[in-house]
Amino acid sequence: MSKKDVVILGGGFAGLSAGVELAALGHKVHLLEQRGHLGGRAYSFRDPATGSLLDNGQHLFMGCYQATLRFLERIGRREDIVFQRRLAVEFGAPGGKFSHFRSWSLPNPWHLLGGLFSFSGLSWREKRQFLALKRGIEDHRDQLDRLTIPQWLQKLGQSRVACERFWNLIALAALNDDPEISSAAVFQSVLREALFSSAQNACLGFSRVGLSELYADPARAFIEEHGGSVFLKTRVVKLHFSGHELREIELLDGRRIAPEILILAIPFGSLRKILPEWMIYQDPFFHSLRLMKSSPIVAINLWFDRDFVEKDFIAFWETRIHWLFNKGRLLKDSEKNSYYSLVISGARAELQTPASELVSLALSELESIFPKFKEAKLIHSHVMKEPEATLSPVVGIEALRPSQKTPFKNVYLAGDWTDTGLPATIEGAVRSAERVVKFIINPAQ
Repeated sequence: MSKKDVVILGGGFAGLSAGVELAALGHKVHLLEQRGHLGGRAYSFRDPATGSLLDNGQHLFMGCYQATLRFLERIGRREDIVFQRRLAVEFGAPGGKFSHFRSWSLPNPWHLLGGLFSFSGLSWREKRQFLALKRGIEDHRDQLDRLTIPQWLQKLGQSRVACERFWNLIALAALNDDPEISSAAVFQSVLREALFSSAQNACLGFSRVGLSELYADPARAFIEEHGGSVFLKTRVVKLHFSGHELREIELLDGRRIAPEILILAIPFGSLRKILPEWMIYQDPFFHSLRLMKSSPIVAINLWFDRDFVEKDFIAFWETRIHWLFNKGRLLKDSEKNSYYSLVISGARAELQTPASELVSLALSELESIFPKFKEAKLIHSHVMKEPEATLSPVVGIEALRPSQKTPFKNVYLAGDWTDTGLPATIEGAVRSAERVVKFIINPAQ
């Protein structure tokens, strides 16, 4: 196999994992990132007021994230992800009502069904209805892409309560959008790969370090140690094509680069800005970029003078906030066990809400759920809004997501928004990069 000169645009999970794998194979990698730091939509930084480590959004890992774990193993950071021994989720609701779900150590699907027997959040009738969901795992994806998640779950006999108290929270966590508008096909992939495959695949994992330390910094070091280069604050403004081939990429400073191979590992919104306009409107491959939309996420980070949550994380019912992550327990370098990150997925309305109102909302909902909250005093708050956190998985989205292999022989796409068969997740981003590497090694695929 001849060694290639490869230019990668984008320094998130997709771009860095592609760069690491290509560098390991002996290719010359040049990675360009327009911002002053790596990490894309998954990075970390220090809060100036407290010195605490902040991720720009809470990211979960799962046992089924095999491509991600291979990437982390390659860069020597696999041990920084700590997994549950079995899937376990605590659910909390106003009034101090809590329910606990814990899967059993049994073969699929009994690991989940066993856990349901002791789950107090659902009636016995609703628990029995879960058996019907196993049949739906085999439903045809094209048909499911025309249905919303509630429409599909209703066809499978799932009650409104089961959806509100279980399935909707799983969908929000995995898809980062409202189940009422989300494609059942995307949700089916979560159930198939994570929940209904094996007990190990269903387990949740958490990074014990900030995201930048977990993968961005070590991936850069790996690429550079293998003869590659990483350029920050390097913005591409236009792509120039000739026939069925990319000719040049044009930088903001006027320089032009003629790459042998180009990997576009940037969000679809960023790609729209640098493609020729005719291509977006006339080329069948890139036409779908105009139709894709993003889903936002909001994180409300709170510091208190004492801890009032005894779990690593809790899912919320009947609240605007969906999840609480106890960062004081999850991060290994945290000195104070009183730092929490509260997450709202698909947070379109909250994007327009002032930070002070979001903090007030969080305090009100925490008080309604945790009896010990009244003893705690708020020390500091920090609200983060990511308007374009993920691809919105609306009905029909699977038909729009492009392949990693483009009609141009030296151009490839990588990213969680491409056709991976998964929601827009870290695992989807890394899998897309693995496919790109395979295409480069064997273009005839």
